[in-house]
Parts: sequence; structure tokens; C-alpha cells
Amino acid sequence: IRESPSYGVYFVIYEKCKVSLSQHLPATAAVLTSGGLAGVGALGMFHPVDVVKSRLQTTTEVGVTGREILRRGLRDEGLSFLGRGFSAMVVRTFVLNAATFYGYELAKGMLSG
Repeated sequence: IRESPSYGVYFVIYEKCKVSLSQHLPATAAVLTSGGLAGVGALGMFHPVDVVKSRLQTTTEVGVTGREILRRGLRDEGLSFLGRGFSAMVVRTFVLNAATFYGYELAKGMLSG
């Protein structure tokens, strides 16, 4: 359920970017760039939630809540708490989604003849 809104954003970003970039880049470059941007755009907005979730999953404290993890993180680290690991996520997500949409476009082309 948490990821459902991101999938809507994911495909909208991909299609809009692909249409726009196809006017300026070769088709393969437009697909790869659009796929990467779609992944980063869709998943990037949920990164702060994943930071809190990861801290919650790794805590050894019994009964601690996500709200408490968020409160402590912001108190101890400021807003940078919510961006922990963001750079690594962007690199991984861009490459993964560029390849995913490239494969998608290849398969679509093969199936449509």
C-alpha cells in the first residue's frame, strides 16, 4: 500500500520525460534517462519514510515507535536525518530503473512486432 502512490508518479514521470527527451536525444538515451528519472522521482519522495523504517527495524529497543524514531532523529541530527543514504539511493535507483524501462521498451517492441 505504501508504494502504490509512487507507482502512479513513476509512470507519469517516465512518460512525460520520454516524450520531452525524445525530441532532443536518441531514443535509447531518452528511455534510459527517463527511466532513471522516474525511479528517482517516485522513490525519492518516500526516502524519509524508509529512513525511519530502517531505524525502526534495526533498533534493539522494545516498544519504540516510528514516531519516536523520527522525533529522536530530528532532535539529534536535524533535517539531515531524513536524507541519510539519499545519494546511494539515487545512484542505485537511477541505474536500476533506467535498465528496467530499457528492458520494458525492448519487450514492448518485440511483442508488437
